[in-house]
Amino acid sequence: MDGGAVSIYLWKGYNNPASYQTLSTGVNSDGTSQEDLLCLNCHEQRHNTDDSAMWAMMTTTYGPNGGPVRCIDCHMSEYQSIGGGSTGLPLLEERFHDWNVGADLPHSCGAVGSVSNCHNNSFSTFTLADAQNLIPYIKEQHSDWWTLPPFNGVVLAAVPAHGTPTLVEYKILEREISKIDAM
Repeated sequence: MDGGAVSIYLWKGYNNPASYQTLSTGVNSDGTSQEDLLCLNCHEQRHNTDDSAMWAMMTTTYGPNGGPVRCIDCHMSEYQSIGGGSTGLPLLEERFHDWNVGADLPHSCGAVGSVSNCHNNSFSTFTLADAQNLIPYIKEQHSDWWTLPPFNGVVLAAVPAHGTPTLVEYKILEREISKIDAM
């Protein structure tokens, strides 16, 4: 996102323009980020929408850029910026790609020392220790997901959302894509 155009592939054939939905950097009618569709294209739901604090972060201007907190702000948090200033290059954020909120502290929670510094302001100072105390809660947030496929043993997707896909899963995905592209 962050300056470039990103599209979701909708599996209607690679030569079909209707297969590509370009994402906007705007806000949905419920206040959530339109960029989150990139994640929600595969994930069935947002986590913790019934938690008022989480919902407030996802629907107001708490995000690093003044908009709602996006999925990538925590699950693919930025850990350093490159370019900008006298380099003549655009300012770009380098992001973690492991989706591991607990391992990517303090950046994933916006604690003191993070690039976003979300929780370090005149109202609160959120430290690394504070973030580590929340890890059990963060893990609890996702506990309901383990009852959904493919984690409950009922595989409905060719490629799992977590973990490394097997060779068999890649072959199934390749066959599915080939069928759709042949349409």
